[in-house]
Amino acid sequence: MNRAALAASLPQSTQEWIPLLRRALSTPIEAVHYPNHFYLHIINGTGASVGFSPQKSPMKLSSVRESAVLVFLSPTTTGKGFQDMCITLTKRTDKVGSHKNQMSFPGGHVDLGETPQTAALREAQEETGLLPSTYEVVGSMTAIGTNQRGSRVTPFVAVSRDPAQPYCASPDEVDSVHYLHLSSLMLDAPHHHARVIKYHSFSSKWPSYFPCFFTSSAQSVLCPPVCPSPKAAPMPDDNGYEPMLSDDFPGELVWGLTSFITCELVARLANELLGSTPSSDRIAEIDTLLEPTHVVARDPLETPTAAKAATLGSDAVDA
Repeated sequence: MNRAALAASLPQSTQEWIPLLRRALSTPIEAVHYPNHFYLHIINGTGASVGFSPQKSPMKLSSVRESAVLVFLSPTTTGKGFQDMCITLTKRTDKVGSHKNQMSFPGGHVDLGETPQTAALREAQEETGLLPSTYEVVGSMTAIGTNQRGSRVTPFVAVSRDPAQPYCASPDEVDSVHYLHLSSLMLDAPHHHARVIKYHSFSSKWPSYFPCFFTSSAQSVLCPPVCPSPKAAPMPDDNGYEPMLSDDFPGELVWGLTSFITCELVARLANELLGSTPSSDRIAEIDTLLEPTHVVARDPLETPTAAKAATLGSDAVDA
């Protein structure tokens, strides 16, 4: 199925997204095919890589601190022939205790006596003003364990039938609100899916490549396409990819746990939409549909000369 045919098969209304999402979320994670760039890759000295997914290979935690996030979808006008949906993300302030200035889903810790879903809804209201009465929770995705204080983060997917107006309801925590659009993530991967170099001194002397995306600052405007930096000199850690410097990022960088959750949602939708195709053909079609750019983003805070210790969930919730 080409992208035009897939676009024609996407929901024409917000109401039609709900059953599609419910079906997509009901598939066991083991049966959801991931394209190669949805995995974290540690690049060794020979250029080979080892792929890891926190959903498909859960991390074993000695103790667990429960957290939850809300993957909130609301209708926007950017679809062509179908009802596009945007995902709300927040940029954390420099006043929070961890993950300062990084992108995250609304969410936080599960308080005593709360369920993870209740915590996700409460935190989303506290951070972005989204009232639970204005949307419907359609299901959850795979809980992800992180090294950050032994946290386990459960994502809940919610759909608003009407355009939403999230805002910085907690200025000490939320610096700004940003968006990812399903039209870009599902139908324009060659211009919007990328990789970002990160260095992990706790786990490897080699660089790691995370899947990454870039946000838009408005629901009605798509993020510009990812493009390599014309003046960036190549270096060995690029591993043959075209480098993009931070000055040329088309939006706020989404990586780490936030990007892994985004990857799972996109992969689930792609698997569901192409589910009637025979297995081997379906895998090939998903890989073609979600083929990424040939760009690797260089984070200025994570360079060979200024590598900082980081953990898998470094841009998640305050876990």
